[in-house]
Amino acid sequence: MAVGPTREAVQQRFNFPQPDAGHATGVTRFAVMTSVALVVSDCHFADRTVRPMSNPCTGCRLSCLVVLDSAENPSSRDEAEIWLNDRVQDIDKVTILFDREGGFGSMLMNPKIDAVYIITPPALQHVCVMKSLEARKHVLVFDAVSQPLAEFVPQLDLAVRQKRFLQSSTMFVHHHRVQTFLESVRADTFGTIESIDVVLLINEDDLALIGIDMPLEPGNGCIRRLGRFGVLMSLLLLTHTTGSRPISAQVSEYEGLSDIPTTAKGSVTFSNNCKLHFTVSYSNTTAPTRQLLEVRSAERYATMTDFVVPHPDGLATYRIYDYKREEDLRYTTLDVVRGECVDVASGPPQDVMMWRRFSRLTRLVEQQGYYESKEAISSIALSNISIQTKQVLLALEESVVTGLEVPIALQDFETMRAHQRQPRLESF
Repeated sequence: MAVGPTREAVQQRFNFPQPDAGHATGVTRFAVMTSVALVVSDCHFADRTVRPMSNPCTGCRLSCLVVLDSAENPSSRDEAEIWLNDRVQDIDKVTILFDREGGFGSMLMNPKIDAVYIITPPALQHVCVMKSLEARKHVLVFDAVSQPLAEFVPQLDLAVRQKRFLQSSTMFVHHHRVQTFLESVRADTFGTIESIDVVLLINEDDLALIGIDMPLEPGNGCIRRLGRFGVLMSLLLLTHTTGSRPISAQVSEYEGLSDIPTTAKGSVTFSNNCKLHFTVSYSNTTAPTRQLLEVRSAERYATMTDFVVPHPDGLATYRIYDYKREEDLRYTTLDVVRGECVDVASGPPQDVMMWRRFSRLTRLVEQQGYYESKEAISSIALSNISIQTKQVLLALEESVVTGLEVPIALQDFETMRAHQRQPRLESF
């Protein structure tokens, strides 16, 4: 079998930036570890992000588990230990507390706890986040359904005033291969991005991999749970390179109920005339999971096929093509000139990268605030992308109801903070 060119050779020809070598193979040693408390609603949920926290290169360690179950339906200490034992190597170093015994408040008063990771139903998130920030803890939220913008903005305002980092786990869900893809497509030599196409069809058997349970409940439609990945990838690509902003969004087709669509097609238009086209669906059991991210400029396009769910056999490649347009009055064809399969060096799993970056940003924000350095300002940039993602999802949800293209009145965090404006809908 023919062996393609090395990743370095392709990057040299296209003049792509080399990623940080530490992201690929190095192990960062932290002089001071970030002590994390995990807050859960019960001990019966499946989560893939807790176990990677114990990886030595994350800079984090799990020090405390707080269970928020009720006195009417309590979890036992044995259940908590069994759950922990499957995720933590040395559970003797993890303190187990129950909120029915005042455990949440006790954890917040512990000066040795640096950060809180909140995995609860949406109804409990806001109170937990605000109390944690008031106690001057950094906060990471498992935000699978995108919490309301009306809650996120005051949370972020409090985080800035307390010099504590706040973010949702969704904003970190891209593994080393995706990060390298982003760096390559952002490069000047790739050209100005003209269009982005996303196809995300998740087989029902794979829904648990992205935190979706069946049967679907209101708010768990495919636009909110799957479409957000396409929106997020587009914002990461376009706002970084061109400063382009989303200006309108439309859902052209959908199946299912308006509040729980199971299949949807739509588009988002950006200020530089670039468009995101997306098709997202919860596939039936006969159709395999399919992921496709395709980015086009005038002369190149790049494709990736595992930008949400990592490929099961660990394939570490994406493809970049040169092409030329052949146009006449009837149609436009694309003649592929040459293509490269870029082999990406194996890096830490995406959840390990999430914890490593979270640990780094917590220390930057705590030491420097949100505005005192270029590195710390990246925390606000990440938050603004989170806000923009929620605003685009709001417009797409409105389009499902109206059937029309919906303009996006985009506001960044500072504007919303200064004017204390509330979003028009509470859906997201």
